[in-house]
Amino acid sequence: DSGGVPIVIVRDDEGQLGAFVNACRHRATQVVHGCGQAKNFACPFHNWTYARDGRLLGQPRSQGGFASLSKDTLGLVALPVAEAHGLVFVRPGGGGTPDVDAIIGAEISRDLDRFDLAGYHVCDRIQREWQCNWKLILDTFTESYHVFALHGASVGPDYPGHVMIYDEFGPHLRIPVPRASILEFDHRPQEEWDLLAHATVQYHLAPNTMVNHTIDHFILWRFEPVGADRTVAEMTMYTPEPRAAHDANGEWA
Repeated sequence: DSGGVPIVIVRDDEGQLGAFVNACRHRATQVVHGCGQAKNFACPFHNWTYARDGRLLGQPRSQGGFASLSKDTLGLVALPVAEAHGLVFVRPGGGGTPDVDAIIGAEISRDLDRFDLAGYHVCDRIQREWQCNWKLILDTFTESYHVFALHGASVGPDYPGHVMIYDEFGPHLRIPVPRASILEFDHRPQEEWDLLAHATVQYHLAPNTMVNHTIDHFILWRFEPVGADRTVAEMTMYTPEPRAAHDANGEWA
């Protein structure tokens, strides 16, 4: 969901993306639930069936009741979608195809290309509704002073809570949060410095998304406001290897 619009994003057999309003054209029931693979989609209300390109394929047992309506006008409503730098962008309100580089800027685009996000795999996804304004949640990401206390029982000892620094790119931010181990480079030449292995690097993509890199994995945060004091927070973790490989080794079990 984005901006109150339910969205389904699909790939065809050639890997090309399509995005649609996730609502049947008959009674507006949500057609697709969750993630996975499917040849087509069937609405659970009356079993109207749609192809992955959004075309209406069938209206079972309708006894000719919709014969006066053209199937060509009853496909899922298409939404503008673009893919770049390992991220997918959709305009839930319609309009032109998103220009990703114009949205996030050249500097962040170059960073994301170096990470090669498209080669990562979904490891886990968690969604929670919090009684909090979404802007307050994002504010917390822009300061690391809290880490040593709030996360004291987990990662707190790894982060000394230095003064925050950031790079500003229009409405977006790049925020490195150094780990204590980075102090080992204090007296070493700059060509030996290694930021990624000794910091969490956060990218705030305005208005409501965070892309965070820590050592060997990424976390994508999305904060969807559903009220002035309620936010749906979605966290998706991406790893270089598929989760099945980790499960087999017992690392994620």
